[in-house]
Amino acid sequence: MSSFKHTSNVSEVSFSRGVQWWLMTEAKKRNPNIPLYCLTWGLPYWVGPGGVLSPSGVQYHIDYLTGAKEKYGLEFEYIGIWNEAPWTKDYILDLREALDKNGFGATGIVAADGSPDIIDAAGKDPQLADAISAFGVHAHVLTGEPMAQRLGKPYFNTENDLVDGVLPQWRGTETPGLSWPLAFLLNYINAKGTATMLCPGIHSWNQMLGRHMHGPAYFNDPWSGYYQLAAPFFTQSHVTQFTEIGWHFVGNASGQTTCATGTPCLTYASFSDQTRTNFTFVAVNTGFRAENVTLRLAGEFEGLCGYNLQRWDSTEQKYFARVSDLAIPCDGSEQLRVSVLPGSITTISSLTTSASWATFSIPQRTRFSLPFQSVWGIQSIDEPCRMLSPVYGAFEIAETMTRSGSLGKVCRQAVPQDPGANAWTHRKNSWPTALFPGGSNAANIAVNVTAKFDRGVNDFSVVSLCGRTPIWAPALCMPSGFTLGVCLSVMWNTSAEDMGGLSWRLTEADNQYHQAVGRRGCSDFRVLANGTLRSSGPISEEWFSLGLVFSDNRVSARIGTEQVSLSNTTLISGVVSLGTSWNPAFFDGLSISTAPNHRQPPTTSFLFDVLPGRTLATVNGWAGMILNLTQYPPTAPPLAAVALGRFRAPGNAQQHQLAIARASDGAWVIPPSSGLVVDLASCTTDALGFCYSQSLPKAVSLPTNDSYYIVSSESFSGDSLIEMIFPATGADYGSYRSGDTLMTYGQPSGGGAAPMAALPSLVSGKVIRNVTAQWQTQTEGSNTDTAFGPVNLLLAATVP
Repeated sequence: MSSFKHTSNVSEVSFSRGVQWWLMTEAKKRNPNIPLYCLTWGLPYWVGPGGVLSPSGVQYHIDYLTGAKEKYGLEFEYIGIWNEAPWTKDYILDLREALDKNGFGATGIVAADGSPDIIDAAGKDPQLADAISAFGVHAHVLTGEPMAQRLGKPYFNTENDLVDGVLPQWRGTETPGLSWPLAFLLNYINAKGTATMLCPGIHSWNQMLGRHMHGPAYFNDPWSGYYQLAAPFFTQSHVTQFTEIGWHFVGNASGQTTCATGTPCLTYASFSDQTRTNFTFVAVNTGFRAENVTLRLAGEFEGLCGYNLQRWDSTEQKYFARVSDLAIPCDGSEQLRVSVLPGSITTISSLTTSASWATFSIPQRTRFSLPFQSVWGIQSIDEPCRMLSPVYGAFEIAETMTRSGSLGKVCRQAVPQDPGANAWTHRKNSWPTALFPGGSNAANIAVNVTAKFDRGVNDFSVVSLCGRTPIWAPALCMPSGFTLGVCLSVMWNTSAEDMGGLSWRLTEADNQYHQAVGRRGCSDFRVLANGTLRSSGPISEEWFSLGLVFSDNRVSARIGTEQVSLSNTTLISGVVSLGTSWNPAFFDGLSISTAPNHRQPPTTSFLFDVLPGRTLATVNGWAGMILNLTQYPPTAPPLAAVALGRFRAPGNAQQHQLAIARASDGAWVIPPSSGLVVDLASCTTDALGFCYSQSLPKAVSLPTNDSYYIVSSESFSGDSLIEMIFPATGADYGSYRSGDTLMTYGQPSGGGAAPMAALPSLVSGKVIRNVTAQWQTQTEGSNTDTAFGPVNLLLAATVP
């Protein structure tokens, strides 16, 4: 549920905030019958007394439904209570009464979006049961709930988060090309569950926010429009393309068989329309051999002798492919014998309309381009500020007097006060912060913004400009009283109107969850510099010009035209972010560029960005990353290397040879004798933090169907390198939920009429070879998209 009034003035209502209104109206255009369901995670601070579960909470939700109906014509079939949070009988009864009195009698209450404890409570309390329209439980797969069935209430899986993991997500509970559609079937077979809701349906939040590989489709690059479709995105179509809202499961034609090993093999379910004139049969074979199933048509479906049925199969090799139609035999048996391939899903349907994929084209992935300049002035009021992803708070377009003295549109952090107990119960409330997207990580940049206070309800107000902001995993790292990254903050004691109420500080804070053994948070916070400021006039009318310049291990801070600090920093790379304390504030004119005396990132760089972390190591031999082209499409543009690079870690000052070896036989593709060298004592790093070798006389091709070791020479007595661990896009459950490191790079975009999921990561892990040893690879679990160094390569525009 998108908050529609979160300012200090509770009467200020806007139904333009957020993107949910647009999403719901677009969904209704495509399928007018799609049901809408709203659920609160948190409410503004002023809802109360009594918080969410109070008469004020009831009224908030009535206002929400009213605004949705009046402005967009949207009516909700269901409304929840409070996501994975406490519930009370009084609140549910009050909400039901208010819905009925305000014209929302058709909107049912789903309770309680968490554990199934409310089902037992309703079984003992007829009044509570009567107010509830359906029970909603969060689980991978629902288990039997006889009380729900005895009460005659629908049973919903209202949050299923099975779809996690590195692309393309096929086998396994955490890579569920099969287990996601399998959940549809098992929710009914196990517990008569008739709705399954995926969290999230599409992953379009910032890769810097944790829960990085979550959902069947990823839309993470707002500057290019590039997106990735995972296997579950296609396999769910075996159900959704062959059923409609209102279809029913056929109970006696749904079930599960067992393999010889005692584990489930074939899971199947049947669906029919309300008139019992069409049916669809879906079977998922999670075993390792083909399974046979016999379909016998009975009841209303008898007499279909000679009728052709569509059949569609998905395997790991080919998704959603139509195979030969099946003709119902005319021998009196009306039986069909079907073989379901191992590790596959099959759909057989009487529908005559053929399922198909619209021709689509995925844009080419591109790098975040420098220089960058905000364009908030062209946006509409209340829209989210482009390129910013709030961790907390609400950063939206608003009008104010700009620095030029005219009324203009800028970015405003609008939340004036900590929501306190009204926030989601699983999270502590950090200060409002908004991050640039993953893919824009940089080491050596200049960033500038102007900021103005908007007097709020608290005595203490802050505006912050930050760089080198690390991944912020709210489940693990919830700072209080500061913001992650290197931050220049202006602070105003609003109870003091005199000059003494204004000060500044430069701070540094990292997400230390993984990087410090035993530390369970992000308490690595320190003040690099601080001081006081004098205002030239009323503080609430003054625009403060803030600037940060990052150059290797140094950061320069500027307020107005004055450099207020030149400090060392231990943070190595990260994204730009803006922040406040719990106070409204305005931001304008945000710009990001390559820092002076550093190189613009080469346009041919394989890596678009890198967030390497701070884990230093030493190696005696060769170390780097594995470029895996074994599944690289033959139709995609081939790759060829023209130069190599190495990241300059803190304290690096030696020369390093760079080379490429072929994984299949260990032979050098670009040998050390090629003379590719970086001198980290004298080289000029680019905005990402890399130094590059001279170019080869001729580009060296990297044929597909093999992997390559991109490596740098290292010495125990020489420079340290960075060992990337816990990648945000790794295959290990712990890392992709809360990873510390990230790299992005170009991948073949695909598209067309034939569905196919995105490729696995091209960087499959790290590689190392000590002086007297063989190549050793690290490719399991949390090694995907990691490197020693890290290292990089520059690609040729054309391949020889």
